[in-house]
Amino acid sequence: MNGFASLLGPLLLTILLSGCSSITIAQRPADGSDLVPVKSPETFLYGYIDRSGKLVIPMRFSAADYFSEGLAKVTVDGRSVYINPVGGTALELKRGSVFGRFREGLAVFSVEEKDGPRFGCIDRTGKIVIEPVWRHLGEFHEGLATIWLKDKFGYLDRSGTVVIAPQFDHAESFSEGFAAVSVKVPGHEYRHRPFFIDRLGKKIIDNGRDLFTAIASFHEGHAAVLSLVTTEIGPMYRWGYIDPTGTIVIPQRYGGYNFRVGEFREGLAAVSVHKQWGDGLGSRCGFIDRSGMFVIPPQFAAVYDFSEGLAVALTGKPGEKRRFGYIDRQGGYAFEQRFDEAESFRNGVAKVTLDGMTLYLSQEGKVIWPRLKER
Repeated sequence: MNGFASLLGPLLLTILLSGCSSITIAQRPADGSDLVPVKSPETFLYGYIDRSGKLVIPMRFSAADYFSEGLAKVTVDGRSVYINPVGGTALELKRGSVFGRFREGLAVFSVEEKDGPRFGCIDRTGKIVIEPVWRHLGEFHEGLATIWLKDKFGYLDRSGTVVIAPQFDHAESFSEGFAAVSVKVPGHEYRHRPFFIDRLGKKIIDNGRDLFTAIASFHEGHAAVLSLVTTEIGPMYRWGYIDPTGTIVIPQRYGGYNFRVGEFREGLAAVSVHKQWGDGLGSRCGFIDRSGMFVIPPQFAAVYDFSEGLAVALTGKPGEKRRFGYIDRQGGYAFEQRFDEAESFRNGVAKVTLDGMTLYLSQEGKVIWPRLKER
């Protein structure tokens, strides 16, 4: 469900001029981590702006992705290539097609075969380091990537060596040393038994007693788990959180079978509480901290995970027009504007839609793109 989106502070260059005091000039990060792909409302082509809304790379791409490890995947003149942070072509494949963004120094590419696409990996020079023989090949996380062979998932390392044999019916990427996987329960076509494995494929947090119906990846030392528990209205599926030892540290009392909870991001996790609230809503969403205490009480129709200090929150009752806004860590609105659609902040910019127009906001709620003169 991610690319390289960390916020690197601007590098400061001090220039000493003869007879003058030193002057400090802000330089852009060299890896493109301050750039955001945007679409022209006139030509429908993509370019890149910085956090101030300044157009850094002109609008000339028919598709564009965020920069990851100094390269961004774009489509120009019908060709998919990687560009550098000044807009020049940095890498174009001689064999196969660009498929994924760079992560841990490698990017997935595809080659079309008679029986469908096969996937491999290239390095930043374009050299093939993993031959395109896999029907599925995930991004690398913590040195390992998921593969699929004969209807089973396993993992290979950066050299292309299979280190955990395909044996799982579902497998997530590694996160904080663990991977969430599952196998089918014999005799039950749709029932899976989930558990966690380490980098050697060893079962670390077992689920032999079927304590958990579903599990999610670890983030900030916590993983969400779903269990059937007793509630005031009878047995219900609810989510809670475990620590790396498998101990339940936040009891299962949130969400439901079809209502996931969020990962911990920036110290908070999005959860929902299900009951009749008297206003037609069957659930309300808020945020808990790592102790399980509500920091932002359940009051929203829906929320996204926190990103760069702000979270998207949806308000409105069923049957009404619902609007999106941005809240801070105290649950207050960061700015008053409400939108028809909204995405999380990334690289200091958020994409929203208002009355059919796509806009890009700063963290102060200011529209930085399109510029007024370009509307």
